[in-house]
This record gives sequence, C-alpha cells and structure tokens, in this order.
Amino acid sequence: MSRFHRIELDLELLTDVCLSTSNRTLGEAQTHAFVPGRTLWGAAASAAYRSGMSDQEAFRLFHRGAVRVLDAVPMADGARAYPAPRSWHEPKARVKPAGAAASDQVYNFALEAARNGQEGVQCKPLGDHWVTPDRRYVEVTSTYSLRTAIGSAGRAREGLLFGLPVILAGTKLAGALIGLKSDVEQVAALLTDRELYLGRSRNTELGLVRASRRDGGFRSLAHGQGRVTSVSFLCVSRCILRRPDTGEPTLIPFPEAFGLDSFWTNDEASSFVRTVRVTHFNSKRCRPERERYALERGSVLTFSSGSSDVDLGALVDFVEGGVGEHLGEGYGDVVVAPEWLTVGNLTLAAESQTPASSGKAPSDELYAWACQRAGQRRLAVDLYESACDAARGLQSNGVPAAQWGTLHRMARQARFRADGSPLLQEVQEYLKSGKRGIASVWRSARKPLLEACEKRKSEELPLFLEHLASACMRPAGGDDR
Repeated sequence: MSRFHRIELDLELLTDVCLSTSNRTLGEAQTHAFVPGRTLWGAAASAAYRSGMSDQEAFRLFHRGAVRVLDAVPMADGARAYPAPRSWHEPKARVKPAGAAASDQVYNFALEAARNGQEGVQCKPLGDHWVTPDRRYVEVTSTYSLRTAIGSAGRAREGLLFGLPVILAGTKLAGALIGLKSDVEQVAALLTDRELYLGRSRNTELGLVRASRRDGGFRSLAHGQGRVTSVSFLCVSRCILRRPDTGEPTLIPFPEAFGLDSFWTNDEASSFVRTVRVTHFNSKRCRPERERYALERGSVLTFSSGSSDVDLGALVDFVEGGVGEHLGEGYGDVVVAPEWLTVGNLTLAAESQTPASSGKAPSDELYAWACQRAGQRRLAVDLYESACDAARGLQSNGVPAAQWGTLHRMARQARFRADGSPLLQEVQEYLKSGKRGIASVWRSARKPLLEACEKRKSEELPLFLEHLASACMRPAGGDDR
C-alpha cells in the first residue's frame, strides 16, 4: 500500500498563457508546453498566506516539502504525457513530411543491442517531445501574442509593443499533488475550484487558469517489476542531486539517490543525460533565488551491478516520495524501468491536441483582419518547412549557388510583380535555356524541382521558390529549423 495520498488535477487554460523558460528580459522569449510544478506551488503558497494560514504551517507545507506539486503536463484521451526519453534516437537521413513531429520508428539506445543494431547508420536524438504511455505524440498548440505595455493612467504606452509566445486558451493539462492525506487536502483546497493567474503578463489578459479535481486517475506510465541486475530511470521532471558525503550539488547521478547500494555503478554508455542551470525569481521576496543545477526532463539514468540484483518494487517505493531536493516544487519525479526503456525498437504515432473553443468568435472587422493575418502566418510557416524538406533532396544534385541565386531573384521579383505573369512558366523557360550551359547544369535537378513547384498554387509559388532557392544556396546538410 502506498505511503502517500495522491490527488489528480485537471487544469484548463481559460486564456492564453505564457510560461517562460527563462527569466531573461532580452532576446526572444520561449514558453514551456506545460505548467511547471513550481508555478502551481507558488500559486498555492500565495493563496495560503492570503488565507491567514500560520507561518509555521505554511512553512511546513510548502518550504519543507510536505506536499509535492508535480508539473501539469499535456494530456490526450485521459492519458498524461511524458517527456520523450533522451535515449530515443532516429536515423539522421530520414526525410520527414512537413509538419511531422518526428519519425514513426525510434531506437532505444539505453540498450546495448539497439546501439549495436544501428552500426553504420547515423542516428540523432529524437528531441523534445511529449508522448503518452501508449506511444502517441501530444502536441500543445502555441502561437505568438502581441501586447503593449500599460502606463500608470491605464492606457497603452506609445512605442512599447512586445510579443510573447503563448499556449492557446482551451488547452487541458494533467497535474497531481502527493503527500500525506491531510496535507494534500489542504493544498488542494487552495488550488481547486477557483481561478488562478499564472505565468507572465497577467495584467494583459494572459495567465487565467482553472484547476479542478479529477474523479478518476490518468493513465500513467507503468513501473517495471521483478529482480534485475541493471535498471534505468526516466526523469519525468528535473532532478536536483546533492552528494551525501560532501553536501555539494552534483550533476553526476549516484546510485544511493535512487535507492541502490554502493555495489551499483553508473552505466555511462547506457545513460543519456542533459543538464540545465536554473535561476528562479521569487515574487514574494522580489529577487532571484540561488542558482540551481539540475538533470533535465527526459534524462535516462542507468545503473548496473555484476554481483547483486534488486527488486524493482523496492525501488518504486523508494522513489515514490521523489528523488533529490526541492521536491515540493515538482522536482525529482522519476519512473523506474518503464517499458519504454526495456524495448529496443518502438513505433510512435502522431496525436495532435487542439484546444476547444471556449466561446463564440467575434464578428467584427478587427477579428476578421487578425484571423486573416494568422492564416497568412501559418501559410508562410508551411511554405518554409515544405521548401526546406524539398531542398534536402535537391542539394545533392551539384547545382551551383549562382544558379539558385538566379531562381531566388526571379521568385522575389514575382512576389512583388503586379502583372500576375505565371512564375512556373518563367522557371521552365529558364531551365531549358542553353545560355552558358544552364540546361546541362540542371539536368538531374530539373525534374524534381518542377515537381515540387507544380504542387504549390500559383499565389504560393513565389514565396515557396524563394525559400527553396535560399535553402539550396547553403551547404548541404544545413538546416536552420
């Protein structure tokens, strides 16, 4: 029987939400695709102080880690998603269709047999994705929101426009609280059945979230079972470790932190670790906190022992309360030997999460103009991705950059030309031209180039060809996506 009580939470974004991955104010901002546990932890702690809870009780609940507030992660069809293990790899030369999240077939390099089976094939890490326990991708829809700073009089300040990446309203996430039943109930009462304001720019109509209790649990990634001499752990959240002998922070996983004895050693060949440096900003103290070093989500930690084995059930009990430090803020959530890390080859399926509309769309001219601009932006992104995919097959045909430069100029001129003359016909005539041996240069690339151009509509072709020519002028293998 579990030592801890668990309450599952449903989070729905009532407005767009920006959850910055960094505290920096310069440069382009990025947003998480989930609500970090620390963000919910801060909202609950703030509500506790406002409710009149004693400082001693608030300190015990939130600052001593009596209750763990886990990350609120993407979900689909009643299943919560997990970060893709960093041991998952895919062939490097595989061409993906435009808009695809990743390839269908992946290889788990945490297993030696999977690594040896791909000798001679260049592979690359799968990357940052969210996957459900039944191996389906979950894509959280985000966009770019333009905002303006507000002056003391409540009016927009001239010249102070800024943009933020946001998760769209209507997105639903899965969260959880873990701890002793009485403590968890107290924190759940502070978070549920009320509106929370999370993330950046909360005074510009961003960040409104509602949390509620879930009647049944989410389908989760199962732990392994049995006795083993080698075990892998999947870091579901960031983990902060500290050496027990010296008390120093460390980024090198050690077996004692995961319930193993000193006979076990870190199997570096089967471990795939990414680290991160984090500096949180404390709104109550109005200052940054001490810098932290953590193992990133999706890291795979493998330990082995040649002489002794261990019961996976005992490890599951050990990690149930979390691994490492700052557990109350969502750190230290790991899964013991999930199936994902015991299978060499896996097949993944695409799953896209589209937020449900929370209200009737406006019918005014401004909204229609904004929808038109958003559609143009989506089309531009699609044309760029399609052009980059087509360029991968054309870069190996040996066409000089100067010839691609000519096509780039033709496409750019066609974009701003008012007479509407067809660009495709102009390109066909250029490729057949005998001037300076142009026809012989394009002999192998002419057919695939025209096939790619014929797939686009006449109004889309100039921008598509401009991106295609620009990508082909770069060295082969270059991809700035």
